[in-house]
Amino acid sequence: MADINKALQALEIGTYQPGSGQIVWWEYYDRFAIDGTTPVVNYSFFAIPLGQGGKNLADTNFPLAALMPNSEKMAVMYLSLSYWPHALLAQATYQLALDMMAETTLEFNIRGIKDVFQANLISVFGNPFPALVSGAAAGDQVVARSKFQAIYELEIEIVLAANTNFTVDLTHHVAPNAALDDDLLQLSLIGPKVYTS
Repeated sequence: MADINKALQALEIGTYQPGSGQIVWWEYYDRFAIDGTTPVVNYSFFAIPLGQGGKNLADTNFPLAALMPNSEKMAVMYLSLSYWPHALLAQATYQLALDMMAETTLEFNIRGIKDVFQANLISVFGNPFPALVSGAAAGDQVVARSKFQAIYELEIEIVLAANTNFTVDLTHHVAPNAALDDDLLQLSLIGPKVYTS
């Protein structure tokens, strides 16, 4: 009966926690288009906020440039990485996408603290990025999916306090093949967020 009473008490206050503020389960996301025709090999997620640099709500929902708002704090428990091909992936293009991931790293840093998270994109995607099923006839070697997504659970959450400067850098150690131009990579930071005021 104690659990039911606790649930009923939670219903009385909703997501507001006295002494803490409004608590919600949240996803901050940011995305960019791969461009293999330029020498740009690095991209900083969350560096260009909503409403700047041509970014709208389809691209990002982060309000500031790599800085947690002063009225919010968040415990990042999951990283979600999504990959959208701009066209159907043929066998050769699929291999180019895998090659790109194998040569790309993701690094999460807080202020001057180096590498609170660092991984290769292949490690982040793991099994959710499907294996290619080859057919016997020409043209059968196709992965006909519109999106690949991985949810990476952090063993130790990354805590972003109010006014915390952070960077999440994606580095292509080898420039992506131009066949991947306009494919989208999106990173989401997922976990409980508290509005402190």
